[in-house]
Amino acid sequence: MYNLPHFKGFWKLALMDMVNKKAIGIFLTLFVLLFFVNGILSSEDPVLTDHAQKKKILYFYQEHCPYCRQMDTFVLSNYKVEEILNRYYSYDTVDFRSVDGGKLADQYHVKVTPSFIILDQKGNHTSIVGSYDADRFIRLLIIEAAK
Repeated sequence: MYNLPHFKGFWKLALMDMVNKKAIGIFLTLFVLLFFVNGILSSEDPVLTDHAQKKKILYFYQEHCPYCRQMDTFVLSNYKVEEILNRYYSYDTVDFRSVDGGKLADQYHVKVTPSFIILDQKGNHTSIVGSYDADRFIRLLIIEAAK
């Protein structure tokens, strides 16, 4: 009556066609999602859209301060920290023991190192005092950049 081998082959082909269409659909869906996610992540940052809006950081350090060396070695040299500093801030180091550094330290009431003074465009400042690990320091920098 029916040619069964031919009939089985038809269903195999139909099933393979469905699997191929489903695979192509999944591939296209993933491609579109990745395209949009990449566009969102690489788009202009809503926190900072203009270099003129960058806040200034003054990093007060001392040459023989072990905590300053820890910040320099493990935190400030971290590529994520560097990226955030470059993106959101203009950054200057201040030798706490120099004459000019001492005057700035008095002006911003800096008593210990390492200390970071973050200045906004209005002259307001925030202090970050002490040594931190890179992840915590990044969170603090992002919070301050968003203010």
